[in-house]
Amino acid sequence: MTVPYMACETPTSLVSRLAARNGIPLAGSFCEDQGMLFRQVIDGEPAAIQRLAELAGVDPNRLFASTFRKIDENVRLLGAERFDRQWMSRARLRVCPACLLQDAEGSTLPPDAAMYCRTWWQISFIRTCHLHSTPLAILPSERRTVHDFAASVRPHASDLSRLVETTAPVETTRLEDYLLRRIVGDGGGIPLLDGLATGVAARFCEVLGTVGLHGCSQRSSKLDESQLRIAAQFGCDMATAGEDAIRTFILGLVRGDVTRSANGGPQAALGSLHAWFSDNRDTQDMERLRGLVRDAVAASLPIGSGKVCLGQSVNERQVHSIRSASRETGVHPKRLRKLLREAGFIGDEHADLADNLVMFSAEASAPFLAELCGTKGLTKVSAYINAPRVQAQLLFHAGFLRPVYPNGGSTKRLLAFNVKEVDALMLSLLDGAEVLDREVEGAFSIPRAAKRVPCGAMDIVSLIQNRRLPWVGRRSDELGYMSIRVRPDQVRPALFPGVGISVDQAARKLKLHYVLARKIIRLGLINEIPGRCPEYYHERYNVRSESVDDFIKNYIALSEIQIASATKGNSVKSILRSNQIYPVTSSYDVGKVYYKRDEVEALPNLKFR
Repeated sequence: MTVPYMACETPTSLVSRLAARNGIPLAGSFCEDQGMLFRQVIDGEPAAIQRLAELAGVDPNRLFASTFRKIDENVRLLGAERFDRQWMSRARLRVCPACLLQDAEGSTLPPDAAMYCRTWWQISFIRTCHLHSTPLAILPSERRTVHDFAASVRPHASDLSRLVETTAPVETTRLEDYLLRRIVGDGGGIPLLDGLATGVAARFCEVLGTVGLHGCSQRSSKLDESQLRIAAQFGCDMATAGEDAIRTFILGLVRGDVTRSANGGPQAALGSLHAWFSDNRDTQDMERLRGLVRDAVAASLPIGSGKVCLGQSVNERQVHSIRSASRETGVHPKRLRKLLREAGFIGDEHADLADNLVMFSAEASAPFLAELCGTKGLTKVSAYINAPRVQAQLLFHAGFLRPVYPNGGSTKRLLAFNVKEVDALMLSLLDGAEVLDREVEGAFSIPRAAKRVPCGAMDIVSLIQNRRLPWVGRRSDELGYMSIRVRPDQVRPALFPGVGISVDQAARKLKLHYVLARKIIRLGLINEIPGRCPEYYHERYNVRSESVDDFIKNYIALSEIQIASATKGNSVKSILRSNQIYPVTSSYDVGKVYYKRDEVEALPNLKFR
């Protein structure tokens, strides 16, 4: 005796019903009687299915269309649709009680021979009956009879009415409707999912919805059936909206995670979505979805070129964060944040975000960041060249240190200086300098020399750069700017043509006390420069150096005559007076007696040693 074959009935259900119709309690025993193995029917082997179709008087093509054919231990094919074993529910008895009651009530056959298993009940992602809008029920069954449908439902036939009455109605989700359309061959209608294996498409929607509704740390395996239904619907709606919706979702997922650590990459941002992609790497379908998500992540996270994201290297960086740009350029994150804000690459909304969460376009900012590479702030430049802070500021204001400004603007607090240009400046100052292992008399550092000239320190820097000083030294035990030595007496005439020397310098040149030299100048024996002259600590540089040299050449002190002639003072005076040679200064006026040198040296009776 046979039973009518029902639409979308599985071969295991048909053979089980045939066994029940012929009074055989187990399908396995029936198959043995017919010369075939029940395991072959379970695995969908073509010969067994063909034999079953002949026994039942069914068109083999209809039966093959509802057969889960085993490809390997983990893969089954239902027509053209591919299902992994983990996405199927063949080890549990999942049924719609309302459908089974309808089968029994609409047939003259015994209930166990009338009730049949629908194909979609064995797909884990379908949890609702689309005909009766009720959740599928999981009935207890023995492991040895789980594939024997008639034997499994037989103990529950009397309890079906109660199940129907106590089960709350639930509408099918759009994902379930989509899967049913694909199973029956009506086409899916969601372009993003249509090219994927049915199981991959469904699982992607579940994982996507889980992350979207419960956060990236939530695993879908921890959700119950009702939560999974809602998550699957959420993911299906997003997939229906297309790839742009997926990219927008990934962007929101990444940008919305304000608690992500500085080292958090795609794994931290995507959470369970990243874990799902990592656990399923082999199929072409997975690679297609992985590529879509990878592109969205690369457009949302600061992933550098050549870095691996979801199993493949990223070709080109699309996004920078302050942290990644700081590591690339060497600029401190705080300074870089200000520079980027000034340049317009980031807005005011960045103020409360950590450095790794502030994103901006890598392509648009590339020229600006390239210019910032290897720059330092003024404070670091000051330490780098061993210059006091004030001296570094003077170098900047004088134009010797030229900052990199965003968009050509100028903001004092955002100074950044290119290290190569700083090195070039120091090379121009130190090139050709004499190396000194100790201090040289009359030579000073630039700041100290500037006080003694007096002049600005930057005036001396300009003289050194333009090679206008005859001598520049460099201490071997110091570095950079403060190691440079110059002579103020060489700087002064270079800066102030025609400038004289101070009274103190004139006194040292005359080998006299400062007071005596000043008295000689006041007598007019040494000339002063008219007009305004530089001053240093209230000392004016108004004495002509040439006039001092002329005084030494034209006049001689009485003490010098005594030493040179080895004659006592009174005798020298008597000789000079007898020859009508009189002093030009007196002890009262100057404090020292001077004579004209040519008159003294012309005396024949006064011999000089």
